[in-house]
Amino acid sequence: MKLLFFTGSRSEWGYIKPILSECKKKKIQYKISASNMLLLDSFGLAKKEINKDGFKIHDEIYMALDGFNNVTTTKSMGVLLQSFTDTLAREKPTWLIVAGDRSETLIATIAAAYMNIPIAHIQAGELSGNIDGQARHAIGKFAHLHFASNLDAVKRLKSLGEEKFRIKLVGAPQLDDLYNNKQKFKNISVIKNKYNIDIKNNYILVIYHPPQSNIEPIKKDFKNIFNFLKKLNMKKIWISPNNDAG
Repeated sequence: MKLLFFTGSRSEWGYIKPILSECKKKKIQYKISASNMLLLDSFGLAKKEINKDGFKIHDEIYMALDGFNNVTTTKSMGVLLQSFTDTLAREKPTWLIVAGDRSETLIATIAAAYMNIPIAHIQAGELSGNIDGQARHAIGKFAHLHFASNLDAVKRLKSLGEEKFRIKLVGAPQLDDLYNNKQKFKNISVIKNKYNIDIKNNYILVIYHPPQSNIEPIKKDFKNIFNFLKKLNMKKIWISPNNDAG
Protein backbone atom coordinates (compact mmCIF):
# COMPACT_ATOMS: atom_id res chain seq x y z
CA MET A 1 0.00 0.00 0.00
CA LYS A 2 1.29 3.45 -0.96
CA LEU A 3 -0.40 6.58 0.40
CA LEU A 4 -0.12 10.03 -1.14
CA PHE A 5 -0.89 12.95 1.18
CA PHE A 6 -1.83 16.23 -0.47
CA THR A 7 -1.50 19.52 1.41
CA GLY A 8 -1.59 23.16 0.34
CA SER A 9 -1.87 25.26 3.48
CA ARG A 10 -0.75 25.60 7.09
CA SER A 11 -4.26 24.81 8.30
CA GLU A 12 -4.73 21.27 7.03
CA TRP A 13 -1.08 20.33 7.63
CA GLY A 14 -2.06 20.20 11.31
CA TYR A 15 -4.64 17.53 10.42
CA ILE A 16 -2.19 15.46 8.41
CA LYS A 17 0.95 15.60 10.56
CA PRO A 18 -0.23 13.24 13.36
CA ILE A 19 -1.38 10.67 10.78
CA LEU A 20 2.00 10.79 9.06
CA SER A 21 3.64 10.15 12.43
CA GLU A 22 1.54 7.00 12.76
CA CYS A 23 2.52 5.95 9.24
CA LYS A 24 6.17 6.27 10.26
CA LYS A 25 5.64 4.14 13.37
CA LYS A 26 3.79 1.43 11.44
CA LYS A 27 6.17 1.64 8.46
CA ILE A 28 3.40 2.43 5.99
CA GLN A 29 4.75 3.72 2.70
CA TYR A 30 3.72 7.29 1.97
CA LYS A 31 4.67 10.43 0.05
CA ILE A 32 3.76 14.10 0.48
CA SER A 33 2.67 16.41 -2.32
CA ALA A 34 2.81 20.07 -1.27
CA SER A 35 1.44 23.08 -3.13
CA ASN A 36 0.07 26.61 -2.86
CA MET A 37 1.01 28.57 0.29
CA LEU A 38 3.36 25.96 1.71
CA LEU A 39 5.80 26.87 -1.07
CA LEU A 40 5.39 30.66 -0.93
CA ASP A 41 7.92 32.77 0.94
CA SER A 42 5.41 35.60 1.37
CA PHE A 43 3.18 33.21 3.33
CA GLY A 44 5.88 31.88 5.62
CA LEU A 45 7.37 29.15 3.41
CA ALA A 46 5.79 26.52 5.64
CA LYS A 47 7.51 23.67 3.79
CA LYS A 48 10.50 24.46 6.01
CA GLU A 49 8.34 23.70 9.05
CA ILE A 50 7.33 20.38 7.48
CA ASN A 51 10.98 19.47 6.96
CA LYS A 52 11.78 20.62 10.50
CA ASP A 53 9.06 18.27 11.76
CA GLY A 54 11.02 15.41 10.19
CA PHE A 55 8.98 14.86 7.03
CA LYS A 56 10.21 14.91 3.45
CA ILE A 57 8.20 16.60 0.70
CA HIS A 58 8.40 14.41 -2.39
CA ASP A 59 6.44 16.57 -4.82
CA GLU A 60 6.14 20.38 -5.06
CA ILE A 61 3.50 22.05 -7.21
CA TYR A 62 3.68 25.81 -7.76
CA MET A 63 0.17 26.89 -8.75
CA ALA A 64 -0.73 30.18 -7.04
CA LEU A 65 -1.26 33.19 -9.30
CA ASP A 66 -0.86 36.60 -7.65
CA GLY A 67 -3.75 39.04 -7.43
CA PHE A 68 -5.85 37.75 -4.53
CA ASN A 69 -9.14 38.03 -6.42
CA ASN A 70 -11.76 35.57 -7.70
CA VAL A 71 -10.19 35.40 -11.16
CA THR A 72 -6.66 34.52 -10.02
CA THR A 73 -7.95 32.10 -7.39
CA THR A 74 -10.01 30.20 -9.97
CA LYS A 75 -7.20 30.19 -12.55
CA SER A 76 -4.82 28.83 -9.91
CA MET A 77 -7.14 25.87 -9.47
CA GLY A 78 -6.84 25.13 -13.18
CA VAL A 79 -3.03 25.19 -12.97
CA LEU A 80 -3.14 22.73 -10.07
CA LEU A 81 -5.49 20.34 -11.88
CA GLN A 82 -3.08 19.97 -14.78
CA SER A 83 -0.01 19.61 -12.58
CA PHE A 84 -1.44 17.25 -9.95
CA THR A 85 -2.76 14.93 -12.66
CA ASP A 86 0.86 14.38 -13.69
CA THR A 87 1.79 13.71 -10.05
CA LEU A 88 -0.90 11.01 -9.75
CA ALA A 89 0.11 9.42 -13.05
CA ARG A 90 3.73 9.27 -11.88
CA GLU A 91 3.21 8.15 -8.28
CA LYS A 92 0.24 5.78 -8.81
CA PRO A 93 -0.82 5.84 -5.13
CA THR A 94 -3.11 3.23 -3.59
CA TRP A 95 -4.95 6.01 -1.76
CA LEU A 96 -4.98 9.81 -1.93
CA ILE A 97 -5.35 11.37 1.54
CA VAL A 98 -6.79 14.89 1.72
CA ALA A 99 -8.02 17.09 4.57
CA GLY A 100 -10.40 19.95 5.13
CA ASP A 101 -12.26 22.17 2.71
CA ARG A 102 -9.88 24.31 0.68
CA SER A 103 -10.11 24.87 -3.07
CA GLU A 104 -6.79 23.16 -3.81
CA THR A 105 -7.97 20.14 -1.80
CA LEU A 106 -11.10 19.95 -3.94
CA ILE A 107 -9.05 20.09 -7.14
CA ALA A 108 -6.70 17.32 -5.96
CA THR A 109 -9.75 15.23 -5.13
CA ILE A 110 -11.34 15.76 -8.55
CA ALA A 111 -8.10 14.73 -10.27
CA ALA A 112 -7.87 11.51 -8.24
CA ALA A 113 -11.54 10.66 -8.74
CA TYR A 114 -11.28 10.87 -12.52
CA MET A 115 -8.12 8.76 -12.43
CA ASN A 116 -9.91 6.06 -10.41
CA ILE A 117 -7.71 6.51 -7.34
CA PRO A 118 -9.51 5.95 -3.99
CA ILE A 119 -9.76 9.03 -1.76
CA ALA A 120 -9.81 9.32 2.04
CA HIS A 121 -11.04 12.60 3.51
CA ILE A 122 -9.95 13.87 6.95
CA GLN A 123 -12.39 16.22 8.79
CA ALA A 124 -15.26 15.10 6.56
CA GLY A 125 -18.83 16.19 7.11
CA GLU A 126 -18.20 19.38 9.09
CA LEU A 127 -19.74 22.78 8.45
CA SER A 128 -17.66 25.57 6.89
CA GLY A 129 -18.67 29.05 5.86
CA ASN A 130 -19.59 30.00 2.32
CA ILE A 131 -17.69 28.40 -0.59
CA ASP A 132 -15.55 26.35 1.80
CA GLY A 133 -18.62 24.47 2.97
CA GLN A 134 -19.56 23.65 -0.62
CA ALA A 135 -16.01 22.46 -1.27
CA ARG A 136 -15.98 20.18 1.80
CA HIS A 137 -19.24 18.46 0.85
CA ALA A 138 -18.15 18.17 -2.79
CA ILE A 139 -14.95 16.47 -1.61
CA GLY A 140 -17.19 14.18 0.44
CA LYS A 141 -19.08 13.12 -2.68
CA PHE A 142 -15.83 12.20 -4.43
CA ALA A 143 -14.28 10.50 -1.39
CA HIS A 144 -14.51 6.77 -0.67
CA LEU A 145 -13.62 6.93 3.02
CA HIS A 146 -14.73 9.65 5.44
CA PHE A 147 -12.82 10.36 8.66
CA ALA A 148 -15.21 12.31 10.88
CA SER A 149 -14.10 14.16 13.99
CA ASN A 150 -17.44 14.17 15.86
CA LEU A 151 -20.96 12.74 15.93
CA ASP A 152 -22.42 15.87 14.32
CA ALA A 153 -20.22 15.30 11.27
CA VAL A 154 -21.16 11.61 11.18
CA LYS A 155 -24.88 12.47 11.14
CA ARG A 156 -24.35 15.05 8.41
CA LEU A 157 -22.44 12.58 6.22
CA LYS A 158 -25.27 10.06 6.59
CA SER A 159 -27.87 12.72 5.72
CA LEU A 160 -25.83 13.58 2.62
CA GLY A 161 -26.26 9.98 1.50
CA GLU A 162 -22.85 8.52 2.33
CA GLU A 163 -22.84 4.79 3.13
CA LYS A 164 -22.42 3.96 6.81
CA PHE A 165 -19.51 1.57 6.31
CA ARG A 166 -17.46 4.34 4.70
CA ILE A 167 -17.81 6.72 7.68
CA LYS A 168 -15.27 6.39 10.50
CA LEU A 169 -15.60 8.38 13.74
CA VAL A 170 -11.94 8.98 14.63
CA GLY A 171 -11.75 12.38 16.34
CA ALA A 172 -9.73 15.41 15.26
CA PRO A 173 -6.05 14.58 14.57
CA GLN A 174 -4.88 18.17 15.08
CA LEU A 175 -5.85 17.80 18.75
CA ASP A 176 -3.35 14.93 18.94
CA ASP A 177 -0.70 17.31 17.64
CA LEU A 178 -1.55 19.85 20.36
CA TYR A 179 -1.51 17.15 23.03
CA ASN A 180 1.78 15.64 21.86
CA ASN A 181 3.45 19.06 21.89
CA LYS A 182 1.97 20.42 25.12
CA GLN A 183 5.36 20.58 26.82
CA LYS A 184 6.69 22.67 23.95
CA PHE A 185 3.74 25.06 24.20
CA LYS A 186 4.22 25.44 27.95
CA ASN A 187 7.66 26.92 27.32
CA ILE A 188 6.78 30.60 26.94
CA SER A 189 10.33 31.54 25.98
CA VAL A 190 9.93 29.69 22.66
CA ILE A 191 7.20 32.12 21.59
CA LYS A 192 9.00 35.11 23.09
CA ASN A 193 12.25 34.39 21.24
CA LYS A 194 10.62 33.49 17.92
CA TYR A 195 8.35 36.53 17.68
CA ASN A 196 10.10 39.02 19.99
CA ILE A 197 6.97 39.34 22.11
CA ASP A 198 6.61 39.63 25.86
CA ILE A 199 3.30 37.80 26.18
CA LYS A 200 3.16 38.39 29.93
CA ASN A 201 1.89 41.88 29.10
CA ASN A 202 -1.59 42.48 27.72
CA TYR A 203 -2.00 41.88 23.99
CA ILE A 204 -4.76 41.14 21.51
CA LEU A 205 -4.63 38.48 18.79
CA VAL A 206 -6.13 39.55 15.46
CA ILE A 207 -7.08 37.54 12.39
CA TYR A 208 -9.42 38.45 9.53
CA HIS A 209 -11.01 35.87 7.25
CA PRO A 210 -12.02 37.36 3.87
CA PRO A 211 -15.62 36.55 2.81
CA GLN A 212 -14.41 35.34 -0.64
CA SER A 213 -17.79 35.51 -2.39
CA ASN A 214 -18.12 39.28 -1.96
CA ILE A 215 -14.78 40.97 -1.31
CA GLU A 216 -16.01 44.56 -1.79
CA PRO A 217 -16.80 45.31 1.92
CA ILE A 218 -13.28 44.41 3.06
CA LYS A 219 -11.99 48.01 3.06
CA LYS A 220 -14.94 49.07 5.20
CA ASP A 221 -14.36 46.13 7.54
CA PHE A 222 -10.72 47.03 8.03
CA LYS A 223 -11.55 50.66 8.71
CA ASN A 224 -13.83 49.54 11.54
CA ILE A 225 -11.25 47.06 12.84
CA PHE A 226 -8.45 49.67 12.87
CA ASN A 227 -10.65 52.25 14.58
CA PHE A 228 -11.41 49.71 17.29
CA LEU A 229 -7.78 48.62 17.72
CA LYS A 230 -6.60 52.22 18.07
CA LYS A 231 -8.66 52.50 21.24
CA LEU A 232 -6.86 49.57 22.85
CA ASN A 233 -3.64 50.40 24.69
CA MET A 234 -1.99 47.03 24.14
CA LYS A 235 0.14 45.24 21.57
CA LYS A 236 -1.58 43.72 18.56
CA ILE A 237 -0.45 40.40 17.09
CA TRP A 238 -1.72 39.77 13.57
CA ILE A 239 -2.02 36.31 12.04
CA SER A 240 -1.84 36.48 8.25
CA PRO A 241 -4.74 34.95 6.28
CA ASN A 242 -4.47 32.44 3.45
CA ASN A 243 -4.00 33.59 -0.14
CA ASP A 244 -7.71 33.48 -0.90
CA ALA A 245 -9.61 36.09 -2.88
CA GLY A 246 -9.72 39.30 -0.86
